[in-house]
Amino acid sequence: MENKVAILLWLYHTDMAQEFYDILYKFKDISDIHLGLCIENDNRQALEVFKDLPSSVLYHHNMGGDILPFLKQLQNIDNPIFVKLHSKKSGWGINNQGNWRLMLLDSLLDTPKDLLNNIKRMQTKNIGYLGPPSFMCYDFELKNKEKIRELEYKLNIPKVTKRVFCGGNMFIGQTLLYKNILDHHYHTLYDLLSKETGKVSDLKSGTYCHAMERILGYISNNKTYSSGRCFINTIKIKILSKNTDHKYLHFRTLPNNDIYCVEQPNIYGKIIEQNRDDFIVQWDHKLSEKQKYQKISKNSYINTKHIR
Repeated sequence: MENKVAILLWLYHTDMAQEFYDILYKFKDISDIHLGLCIENDNRQALEVFKDLPSSVLYHHNMGGDILPFLKQLQNIDNPIFVKLHSKKSGWGINNQGNWRLMLLDSLLDTPKDLLNNIKRMQTKNIGYLGPPSFMCYDFELKNKEKIRELEYKLNIPKVTKRVFCGGNMFIGQTLLYKNILDHHYHTLYDLLSKETGKVSDLKSGTYCHAMERILGYISNNKTYSSGRCFINTIKIKILSKNTDHKYLHFRTLPNNDIYCVEQPNIYGKIIEQNRDDFIVQWDHKLSEKQKYQKISKNSYINTKHIR
């Protein structure tokens, strides 16, 4: 296939090698898969798992979070579109109950058909950045404002029309847009990001890693480019809602049988029993509360406590 998509994976946590292999294998015919590994880790098992899949393997030191490995991988591709991934372990939600990594991957890499449709949409509508719909953040800079403004100046970012990015920093991007800015300023970014080592947190003060997470979204919001949300199939499970402005809330299931709400991913749990007509969820956001849902039409369900 011509013009394959480049999948750029920073696999710092090598215990996730099999999980990523299983997800990426179905995209092998439409992608070039570039594997990034941490030079300080024992990578033998990950290399064994991925032995028949990557187009390239690059090694990086544990600095600059998931940003520096991405910048280096970006320099080595010429595919028109890339997907940026990393082995994120932090959770999502008020109790950190959600598998943030799998929810992000669910939107970006559900099926090859959906990925190709997202790419076509980007190329025909001048969209430079597509992120998972559940995690797009607006005007959410926290303690990183000062470093964001510094980077906008140093990278000569075009005037930003909308400050939006994907929380979790996995997205689909137009390669040339990012290379034109990031490749030319790689050494500047390396000098700044290489000082942030290990696990990088912005809870106490801003960081260049977290500033760059925002910048990667902002790059595609100007007079020339826009950003958008990935297409995601939300008709698989619809639950009739009694307490929101939506008639239905839409849910997706993950490979580990977890379930989350697309509109509000803090609503998260695990399907513990399922048959043709109903299923039972143990909701983690409600202190492990169990609820049963009855089918009322194709793909549509209602909480049995609302049936009279």
